[in-house]
Amino acid sequence: MLTVAEKQNFDMLGIAFAAKDVAMMECHFKQNGDRVPVICIAVREETGMLMMPVALLLTFDPFENLVPPDGAETIDINQNKERPGSL
Repeated sequence: MLTVAEKQNFDMLGIAFAAKDVAMMECHFKQNGDRVPVICIAVREETGMLMMPVALLLTFDPFENLVPPDGAETIDINQNKERPGSL
C-alpha cells in the first residue's frame, strides 16, 4: 500500500506538471554509481532553480521485472509481447 508521503509526492508532481515546473535529470546512485534518470520538480529560488527529485524512471522492462501487489490482477507477460512503449 502506498504511504501518505508517496501519495503527496504524486499529487505534488501533478501540480508541477500542470504548472510546467517539471524536468528530467540524470543522476547516479550513491551506493554504486549506477546511472538513473529522475523526474524533478523545478523550484524557483532567488539564486536560480532547485531541482527536487521526486520520481525515478524505470531502466528495465516493468512487465518482466515487477509483480502487482497481493490481490491485484496479474499480467500475463507472454500474452502480448508487443506493448506500446515497452523497453
